[in-house]
Amino acid sequence: MIFFYKMYIELLIVVIILVVLVYWAVKKTRLIKWEQAPKNNQKIIRKHENWINSWIKGIGITCCSLILVISTPKLLDFKDVVNKDFQFITGIVVSQDHADEYRKVKRTVQVEDMLEGETHQLYIFYCPYLNEGEVITVACLEHSHYGLIVERQED
Repeated sequence: MIFFYKMYIELLIVVIILVVLVYWAVKKTRLIKWEQAPKNNQKIIRKHENWINSWIKGIGITCCSLILVISTPKLLDFKDVVNKDFQFITGIVVSQDHADEYRKVKRTVQVEDMLEGETHQLYIFYCPYLNEGEVITVACLEHSHYGLIVERQED
């Protein structure tokens, strides 16, 4: 289950960058300084220094905030990873992406749950080539839909 922890290392890096950017914004750090600009550009940069710095900070905070919003499902699943509380789905493979057919990589797989009849789109790590119609049991996370194949039955 080590791959689940790799996701959270990426998330931790984004959170650290966001905290640093917010700190810079609150502290009013000058990212662009007119004194360090080339001589021929110093007048222009001195005149617009506050505006340039505000835009750089705003763009940085907006980008990190968007990345944080996109990774909200990972945050919601963090408790489940720590407690090893996975959702198990047993079902029939309806469709999958066939890129790099024989390499074990992350694949998008749609599984029709045998108990509920619902179709789940899952992102399965270290996934071998699957045929449509195979019955698999997947341990997955509820919000981010990342998972691992626990059991595989070929028909």
